Amino acid sequence: MNVTPSLAIGDGALGFWTALEEEFPQCRQQRCWVHKTANILDKMPKSVQPNAKRMIHEMYLSPTKESAQKAYEEFLKLYTAKYPGACKCLEKNKDQLFTFYDFPTEHWAHIRTTNPIRKIVKVRSF
Repeated sequence: MNVTPSLAIGDGALGFWTALEEEFPQCRQQRCWVHKTANILDKMPKSVQPNAKRMIHEMYLSPTKESAQKAYEEFLKLYTAKYPGACKCLEKNKDQLFTFYDFPTEHWAHIRTTNPIRKIVKVRSF
């Protein structure tokens, strides 16, 4: 019996996505927000990173897809002129960043990232 996955979550590893599209072309894709955040911030000066990180968190912690996309647009409006590399990184795979919003809310925390250990560490730091 062949079972097709509904969703695959991963970072930017091209081999994974190529294989997935080859084997399961109808499977939905979710890019990992932890990896994406690190990649975006890496393209910005340290002095800007705290505010940028807060804005990125606003995207994937928003209660609705619409408010997440509004936060996305605000980030681009604020940073595109000065940090085009960071914004280009955010724009890459936009559709795959917000896929998790199409699934039940109770699953969001588990499917927006490939890093469950980081989620545990974040919870413990409060």
